[in-house]
Amino acid sequence: MVGTETGLNFLTVGDWTARVWSEDCRESSILWTYSHRTKLTDGAWNPVRFSVMLVTQWDGCLSSWDLLRRRSAPIVTAQLCDEPLLCVRPHEGGLLVACGSSRGTVYLAELSTNLGTADKNDKQLLTHILDRENKRERILESRMREIRLKMRQDRDGGPQALESDATTTDKDLEEATDEYMQTIKELKEQQKAIP
Repeated sequence: MVGTETGLNFLTVGDWTARVWSEDCRESSILWTYSHRTKLTDGAWNPVRFSVMLVTQWDGCLSSWDLLRRRSAPIVTAQLCDEPLLCVRPHEGGLLVACGSSRGTVYLAELSTNLGTADKNDKQLLTHILDRENKRERILESRMREIRLKMRQDRDGGPQALESDATTTDKDLEEATDEYMQTIKELKEQQKAIP
């Protein structure tokens, strides 16, 4: 779990992907990895460098993802064994990681100092990324609710009285709309000023 200004974020592993969820977004995750060829079995946040996710795989690999540096692929993947790794637990110091295999063997891996020690802005930058993705996802969820409502109204034969649902009046959507309208107004004023 990683806490941000907008709430808690959770890491889940399954279905060949790792996903980061926000407690504010209930319909979809805010960040996710690509779909892997092998099953992902477990994941954990590094307790010192908050932007690093550690993920174990069925083929015996341990992957380290740094969300600040690259979200499209892991920073490093190491083959620890030839058997499935089922569990990962980072040490509270951040540099050591214990991985358990399907045969009951525990492997101890040491992360590089780049992945195991925190930068001074690490938590602040990660919080900014997660908050931005959270806001983006809430706007998309709100838009999808509007589209589903419109489709339901069209299917049922016309507009109906809207239910008073607090989720349809999303504050972020209103802010984005106001910001968009303000930008349009400024652009029109700039065009009028050009001779």
